[in-house]
Amino acid sequence: MCGILGICLDKRDRSEAAIGEILVDFSRLLEESTVRGIDATGVYVVNRDADPVYLKAPVSADRFIWGDYGFWELLKAHVGADTVAIIGHTRAATTGAPEYNDNNHPIVDGPIIGVHNGIVLNHRDLDKKYGKQAEVDSAAIMAMLRTKVGDKPLTTKHLTSSLHEIDGPMAIAVADRRKPDGIFLARQGNPVVFHRDRDAGALVFASTGDILREALGDDIGTFLMPANTACRVSPKTVRGNLQF
Repeated sequence: MCGILGICLDKRDRSEAAIGEILVDFSRLLEESTVRGIDATGVYVVNRDADPVYLKAPVSADRFIWGDYGFWELLKAHVGADTVAIIGHTRAATTGAPEYNDNNHPIVDGPIIGVHNGIVLNHRDLDKKYGKQAEVDSAAIMAMLRTKVGDKPLTTKHLTSSLHEIDGPMAIAVADRRKPDGIFLARQGNPVVFHRDRDAGALVFASTGDILREALGDDIGTFLMPANTACRVSPKTVRGNLQF
């Protein structure tokens, strides 16, 4: 069991105070997701017209946020007017020692960067077919997507046509580093729960509704991503309708 979470933003001018509130909300989401895993923590930031930046370490979320790991420095340097999404992960290690940081999330394989919650029971078979870049089973998903996209950017069609190859419950949040104008979510069994804040221009997600409510308040509204679906989240869809 791991935790995936994120804040996706629409395109608007935001004050320094508004960006500060987003960073605090994200830190709360990450810290509340500790219940999903304490072996490692990571984050990546997607900005338009820029390569995503990421940070990860084999420590629990509270140490990652408040220790000397560069969490606040990364967010303050890279979250701003061009930010599309901030994505986080808390890991409960299965295959792949967390001390070897390549096994932690986000996982980067060529143009694909992403986080995964779940178990890939057939990761060895996928490794033979696609050649994953780390011992962790999650790396098989990123290797599969890297192979399938080839020279073209990732699409929801790539995701929906690939889910059947993964044996085991999962939820992922991935991006293509060549076209960082949106992120992609997919789930097969494991949940993804959303909260939409139209006033703030934010679409927030986490592995459970309880995590969202603990981080953002008991009175927020939430909705569940439909089972066995994928979607693309862009600044336009943050305020509009998601197409699953």
